[in-house]
Amino acid sequence: MTSAEWANRQYFREAYTTGVHGWGVLEPSPYAVEFLRHVRKQVPGGTLLDLGCGEGRHAFAAAQLAFRVTAVDYEARALRRAREIGAKSRAPRVEFRQANALRLPFPPATFDVVLDYGCLHHQLKSDWPRYKSGLLRVLTVLR
Repeated sequence: MTSAEWANRQYFREAYTTGVHGWGVLEPSPYAVEFLRHVRKQVPGGTLLDLGCGEGRHAFAAAQLAFRVTAVDYEARALRRAREIGAKSRAPRVEFRQANALRLPFPPATFDVVLDYGCLHHQLKSDWPRYKSGLLRVLTVLR
């Protein structure tokens, strides 16, 4: 693990341990919701991967729009919090899994849509080609 990866892991571990961070927890971004509504017209009821899902705000929004959602994050504390939020709010079903964006544990052509709202910019630029090829591998649209 590079020092940049280690620093990212420490940052997110601290953010999800303390709950002190600079992004929303419950309300999805209006930009993400607009994107989801647009994509829903093209793949109604499709499969969606929420990459770097954090506490699940965009995963729950996608599920409410009838996507079948798998949400991943590498920080277990974020996933635990997302499951708690989902249970308390009786949100639509979302499958939460721990995974690394650079090593997605899914077969090829698993998802119709990938939503990344805050993951890519935490990757090292040298890892961008691997990141991109992993996403393209799990997308159905390009098959």
